[in-house]
Amino acid sequence: MLTRKGFLLVMSLCVSLAVFAQPDEDAAKARLERLDAILADSLAQVQDLRLPENRASFYSRIGNLVWAQDEKRARALFRKASAELVAAQDLAESKRAVNPHNELLQGSGVRQQILNTIAMRDAELALELLASTRPVNVRRAMEIPDERSKKISNFNQNFAYLAQNERYMEQNFYRMAADQNPEKAVKILKESLSKGLTNDTFNQLERLSQKDAALAAEMASEVAEKLLRSSLVLEEQANYVEIQLTNAILSHHISRRSDEERKLKFDDAQMQSLASKIINAYIADQRIANAIGQSILPIAEKLRPASVEQIKKVNARMYPQNGGSELDAAYQKLMNGETPVEEMLEAADKFPVGTRRQIYQNASNRLMSSGNWQAAREVMTQNFAADDGSHELINFDQQLAYNLVGQGKFDEAENIIDAMPVQNRVSLLVYLSTSLYQRDQNENRA
Repeated sequence: MLTRKGFLLVMSLCVSLAVFAQPDEDAAKARLERLDAILADSLAQVQDLRLPENRASFYSRIGNLVWAQDEKRARALFRKASAELVAAQDLAESKRAVNPHNELLQGSGVRQQILNTIAMRDAELALELLASTRPVNVRRAMEIPDERSKKISNFNQNFAYLAQNERYMEQNFYRMAADQNPEKAVKILKESLSKGLTNDTFNQLERLSQKDAALAAEMASEVAEKLLRSSLVLEEQANYVEIQLTNAILSHHISRRSDEERKLKFDDAQMQSLASKIINAYIADQRIANAIGQSILPIAEKLRPASVEQIKKVNARMYPQNGGSELDAAYQKLMNGETPVEEMLEAADKFPVGTRRQIYQNASNRLMSSGNWQAAREVMTQNFAADDGSHELINFDQQLAYNLVGQGKFDEAENIIDAMPVQNRVSLLVYLSTSLYQRDQNENRA
């Protein structure tokens, strides 16, 4: 919670730093000496704050404010913010029995605010700190396969949601890093791939293809090789991440788009081998067949037609009454990335609750990625309960507000913030005001 002392600390620093942004006759050395004095006083006050999460928040804000004058110092402050945030999480973890719903345990709230502040200045650093400040709950959520919940309104202990929210933030930082420094986009992608394949690997490849199609093709070949060497079963369970990634790549490869429309391209020989691998596994292992579903059929028809009859026999055993087969096929069609969002939303109510969750979230993410945040938010408000304490809409609005501020859409961000619960507004309003002030210190002073 932002204290009055803390608020005055940030605002006084904003006003002081404005002096350095204005042209005057003072020598650079004198200005830097004065800046050092102001920072020393401000940082001393930050250290007096009792809660580590408040210290973390202010270190990030001060780092944001001094970025224009001293990037090295700003990065050091960002790392201090990260260290204080980890300390706050450790403290919350020690008191989990007393307060199991503390936002610090879920990686939301102040962590999102700090990381988004850092990402606006240095998204590559934000990606590093995203990993190092990941709470235990989020780490656990990202280590297990996504599971569909039975209720659409209960997210308090939903690991699938925690993992999805973390990956969405990571994806957003990758985009920002590429925009800030396009020549590093490949390096960031390679670093990500070196840690293993993820649910976001295909999206990363597509983003890279928009920057450099040739490099994206090279990385796509490396991803395909990893998939060809990997196991589709881990610890007696289907390896959902790699199965779904394989499915996404093969579905993309056989799509009807022309080469001009499809910038991300995969090697034909690798796709034939990958199709053979997953089709053979589908036929031989029901665990894998259950994980893939009916989306395997169009892949087989296009890349390995001789296996179609065998696949149909497997399907007949898996879905003896044919009802599940039709439903699964319809679901896979909706989620293949080419179905229009409007069609997804119109068909969603024909599916069970757990499946609708995935459809709505996928549709919202696609709308957000295309820049249509109003429609993305409408999907959430119309289909997820807001009164169950799950924080689904709150977390969405927090991330949306940060994104809008980053795009300079201050009025729209303010409207979103004003509609949030009062306990969530304060830090966002300060973040909005400091961002406005830094954008134009004369025009936006009021």
